[in-house]
This record gives sequence, structure tokens and C-alpha cells, in this order.
Amino acid sequence: MVMADNFCDPAIREVFLAMQFLLRPILALTFGLTAVSAAETLRVAVYDGYAPPEVLAAYTKRVKETLNRDVAVVVTLVNNNDDAYKAIRTGTADVVVMTSNMPKSEKYKVISSKLVTPIDPKDVVGFGTLLPYFQKPSWVSDGETLYGVPII
Repeated sequence: MVMADNFCDPAIREVFLAMQFLLRPILALTFGLTAVSAAETLRVAVYDGYAPPEVLAAYTKRVKETLNRDVAVVVTLVNNNDDAYKAIRTGTADVVVMTSNMPKSEKYKVISSKLVTPIDPKDVVGFGTLLPYFQKPSWVSDGETLYGVPII
């Protein structure tokens, strides 16, 4: 998971990070939440099968219980890295699931183009339980700066 600069609400970001353990072992690119009337909408672009209804229901329930706020999750399916990149560049998704080779690829340049901001490991629930290899994976870090963690 990689966080973008415009993830607007720290409380909802915290719940998202806390819920990451429910998701499949993939990478996600997280952007700002968009306020819509009384509820907030989290737009997710993922591969088929990576956002099962029970996980989405658990997430929305957790946000309601911990923040007393309603969040609607809207899922758009992607078929490949080009679809995921389009969702990132056009801003049509807040969370974009991508393959591990995408963040640093020469074609997409997700990290080097500054589409994301560093992640503080202290914000990721259970970070210390990850194997050392996953605590600073080369595909989502640049030197000492961590831009993402695998969602396990």
C-alpha cells in the first residue's frame, strides 16, 4: 500500500491502515477520500477478487464504529497495470491495487513522479510483525524512504 499526498482525513486513513490485514497480499496505492454529501466515498480500483464484499462490509462497519462516519466503497475492476495507472493519473480512484513491479517501473514511474508520499511504519498496524524483507521492500522504497508496504 502506498499513500498519496492528498489522503485528506487522518482518522479514515488510520482505519484503512488498521483494516489492511483483511485484504489479499497485494499492493494498493491510496489517494484522498472524496466527501460526498453526508457520507464519504472511497473509490477502489482493483483486480477481480481483491475486494470481496465481506471485507468491504467489515471496513465500512469499522469506520462507522470507530469514527461514527459513513463510508461508501465503490469498486472499479482493473485488468492490467495500464488500467491501474489510468486510475492513478486521472484521479478516478482513491485506492489503486497494483502489481509489485509497478511503483518503480520505468513505464509508470509512480514513485519517481511523486504520485505518492512516504509512509511512516508507525501508522501501519502490525508493521512490526512483517518479515524484515517486507518491512522495506525494494519495490516500494527509495533509499531509506518507504512508500508502501505489502498488504498481507
